[in-house]
Parts: sequence; C-alpha cells; structure tokens
Amino acid sequence: MHARGFRGRIAPTFACAALAVTVGVAGLQSFVGTAPVGATQPTPTYETPVVPDAAYSPPAGALYVSLTGSDWNSGSASAPFATVKHAVAMAPTGGTVVVHRGTYREGMISMSRRITVQAYPHEQVWINGSTVMAPSVFHLSGGAWVTTWRSPLVAGNPPAGVVAPSFPAAAMPEQVYFDHVPLQQVTSAQALGAGRFYVNRSGAGQLELGSDPTGRLVAVTTQPMAIVLAPSAAGSIVRGIGFLHYGPTYSGAAYAMVLDNAANVTFDHDAFAWSAGRGLTIMHAVNVSVLNSVFLYNGLNGIHGHHADGLSVIHTRVAYSNEEHFSITGSAIAAIAAIKVTTSPNVVVRDSLIDDNDSNGVWFDLSAYMVTINGNTVLRNSGQGIFYEVSANAVIAGNVVANNGRNGIELSGSNNISVWNNTMVGNGGAQLGVFEDPRTQPNSAMLKLGITWNAANISIANNVLAASPGASSSSLTSFDASNPKHSTSSAMIAYDDHNLFSRTSTIALPYVVQWQTTTKTQVRYNSLTAVQSGLARERSSVTADNVPLTNLFASPAASDFTPNAGGPVSATGVLLPAAVAAALGVAPGSTPHFGELSVPAVWS
Repeated sequence: MHARGFRGRIAPTFACAALAVTVGVAGLQSFVGTAPVGATQPTPTYETPVVPDAAYSPPAGALYVSLTGSDWNSGSASAPFATVKHAVAMAPTGGTVVVHRGTYREGMISMSRRITVQAYPHEQVWINGSTVMAPSVFHLSGGAWVTTWRSPLVAGNPPAGVVAPSFPAAAMPEQVYFDHVPLQQVTSAQALGAGRFYVNRSGAGQLELGSDPTGRLVAVTTQPMAIVLAPSAAGSIVRGIGFLHYGPTYSGAAYAMVLDNAANVTFDHDAFAWSAGRGLTIMHAVNVSVLNSVFLYNGLNGIHGHHADGLSVIHTRVAYSNEEHFSITGSAIAAIAAIKVTTSPNVVVRDSLIDDNDSNGVWFDLSAYMVTINGNTVLRNSGQGIFYEVSANAVIAGNVVANNGRNGIELSGSNNISVWNNTMVGNGGAQLGVFEDPRTQPNSAMLKLGITWNAANISIANNVLAASPGASSSSLTSFDASNPKHSTSSAMIAYDDHNLFSRTSTIALPYVVQWQTTTKTQVRYNSLTAVQSGLARERSSVTADNVPLTNLFASPAASDFTPNAGGPVSATGVLLPAAVAAALGVAPGSTPHFGELSVPAVWS
C-alpha cells in the first residue's frame, strides 16, 4: 500500500444547513498536505480525520491511560498506565478504561472480556498502527532515500481480478506518510518518483523513498490490526476512540483494522481512517451498533459485516473507501463498498452520509433480509449508490441518492422490497434499476425464509427519478439478466406509481423507462405518456422534463435537494403503507410529497 494515485480530493462543501461544511458529528476539516520534495503532481488535498467529540464521564474504579503514564503504575487517575493494551489486559469484566489525549502507537489489542474503552471527555485519542522513523536513518542512493528495513506486515493474497492492473500495489499492506500525507506505493525501484515509496524485500530488506524525508514527520505502518474483540467480549463499548494507519489485508488473519467477533458491542463517536484494508469488520456477531462515527480513506470497505445480524449503522459518515483502488468490476468475488453487509437479517442503515467512495455506497448481498435503509444521503460514489442484491424483505425509503457513477438504486434478484420516497438525481446509469439475477438460491433454509434470489413483489412509489445528461440508461430500467430469460418486469415489480420522472434534456436522454415486456422482448419508452399507454402503469406519475434541476430543488449543485415550494417535487404522493411510514418516522396513511421528505439534518 498505497496505490492511491493522488486523486486530489477536496472536502465536500454543502451550502444547506442540513449538510453544512462543518460536519458536527464527524468533525471533519479540510486538510491540504505539503507536496513532496520535487513533486510535479498537484498537491493532494485530504480531510483531516478527527475523532467525533465525546464527553463520557469516567466511572468510579476506572483504569486510566496517559502518554505520561507507566505500565508499572496502578492505573488510577493519578498514576495512569502508558498503553491501552496493558489497561485492557488489566481491566476486570465490566470495567472501564479511560484514555487521555494523544497518539498511542500500538496494536494487536485483544479484548476478551466485557469492558468499555473510552476517551477522556473532550480529548482526541488515536490508536495508531504506524511507527515514526527519523529522517536521519535514510541515505541518498541512486536517486532514492533508502534505509534497511523489513516489513513486519504480511501481504494478503486476493483472488485473481481483485487487483486492478493500473494499481498493482493495492493488496500490499504497507503505508508511508510524510506529515500525515500518504505516499504512493509502487512495486519496483524503477517506478519510484516524487511522492512514492517501494518496499524492497530482497536480502535484509529496504524501504526506499522517492522524496527527501528531511524535515518531515515520517510514519510507516508496522501493525496489522488495532483491536480484536473475541466472542467473550460481548457487551463491550468502544467510544470516542480513533484508529489510524493499520495494515490489514484483503484476505488472511489480519482482516480489518478493528475486528469484532463479539455480540452486543457498541462503537460510538469513533473514527476509522487510513486502513490498508477494511476499517471495521463485524463477523458472526449479533446486535452490534455503529453510531455517530466516521470512516475515512480506508483501503477496502469502511464497514463490513457478515452474519452481522441486528447490525445498526446510524448517524455515521463513510467516505473515500477503496482508497487502494481495488477493481470494482462486477464479478462473483466483488466485495468492495463503503458499507458491505452479507447474509445478515434485521440490519438498519439510517441517517448517515455515504459519499465519495471509489466503490458502491451501501451494498447488501447474499441473503440479507429484513433490512431498513432510510434517511441517508448517498453521494458521488463511483459504483451503485444503494445496491440490494440476491436478498429480500427491505424498506429503502427517504434517501437522497445523487451523482453516483452507476445506478442510483439497484435491486438485483431481490424480493419483497419497498422503494418509496427516495430522491434519485444525476446518477450515471439508471436512477433506479430492477433486475432479475441469473443465480438461484442454493440454501434450502434461506428458501424457507422466502429469500428466493428472484426479483418479485417490488413496490416503487413517491420517488423522484431525475436524470441528467450523461446517464447511460433509462431512468427506470428493468430487465431479466438470466440466460435464458424467465421473468418479466411486470413479474418483478408489483406496483409502481406516483413517481416524478425528470430529464433535464429529452434530446440527451430520449428514454424514460426500459421494460422487459416478455421473456424475449425489451421495450424502451420515450415518454411517461408512452409508458402509461403501453404498459398501463405509472398512471398517476408525473414528469418535469426539459427543465433545470434548480426548478425542482433548492441547490442541486451544492447537494441540497430540498424541494422547491410549489414545485413539481412538492406535489402530493400516495398514502404510505405502515412499514414505509415507520421507516420514515411519519404516521401511517400520511400522504407526503414526492422524494425524500426532509433532507436529513444529520451533518448540521
């Protein structure tokens, strides 16, 4: 790591109060790194990870940790320990570890009992997996700055096709930072240049830098993981803690920066940033909560869950995931998203901001069910915005899904889904895609639960589907991807009505709906009137074609999709079913306007 390519990202700026530039929960600031010596590329711009401010009162009997402490101390407030690892090892079941401000360079902390680890009130705490190296240990040799060094990290062995040819170092877990700005890892000394580094594993081993480290804070990742919570740590709490600069891998024992195998764990007001792989993985652990937290620049997924039954992700920001640029080409092994959850029931993703990930935004897969995705803002992800694949029983409601690279919301091989009151704008493919998946459910137990992997019983209402020039598909696109085909769009979609279709240019976007009319035929319709007459569907839906998005929303350029008063979006929709009303937090039988009901005031 890191095959970043210096995208030069800028901290997102939002004009509206609901998505203000000051991110209250995440506490993110704009950070402009200093260009490496001799650099010719633009200076990369990153956001500084900041641990969300927390003020949890230390309980009586807590153990304390301070950078000025000693592990020979008693751990009291006046005689604190020096390391989090030692304090965790000493804490009794039900005990609390309180950590004072600072950067604790340690890792492989094992939590095997129910304890709470929390920051001292209003103090920034980082558990950091990198080691500071003195610039003086490097010497100039053949145009590179070199020191003898053997990486303590073990590279993962991802399946073929996961590492994109354009980013061959993606699976390597090493990371190097100059003054908190990442350097780009390369796979040969010949590829070295300004802002790059190479790990030479031959002989005694060398770390080779393409820029002069003199006068820089040089930090090199040396720890694979921060914390592992064993099943016996059920009920633990981690709050107000930041995790930074660890080197987990795509596959292998070092699976994530923080790995939770314990039930009923709460992560609250935490930060997960600059992992070589995943930020947080919840695996075979039920009823885990991720609250008020932030995930930035993680190499693979921000949040990953597998058999994470009852997972809740609430009031959390996940941004710039897949910073290693693993391939996101669709395949049987594709797994990268800001939030990726598989084979898990009763999951909630709510009131969160999912933005600027080089991947899908929110992705449920492989027999997830009883899922609620509501009140989120999903912006500028390179893949699908929200992807619900070979899964079942979901309410996807009240989300803003805008300017994602592929489909805004995609349902594939999924049944019993309600897609209501979402605002889908400017996505690169379809605003909403509904597809039959070529796979069949292999698990008889899942079939008994009604998870068929066949698209069916999908309802679509009160949504805004606003396409901008450049969209590669009809606003609502539905077809059977099986071969041979065995389904039709009418078999997949039980109800679709009271939606607003908008195309900023009907010349640039000639088709509004693509429909699998028979197993042998697909038809594209160039107007809502044609849909209504040809399919006898969308009878109460409306259009707002050939008008700018500013006619619909307050400030779309600033990602403010508040409906304009008296505009097309503010028209009355259809009565809400009970499950959708519950997800949206309104009374059953309410008749809201189209689209997301109130841009979530999550980041004000």
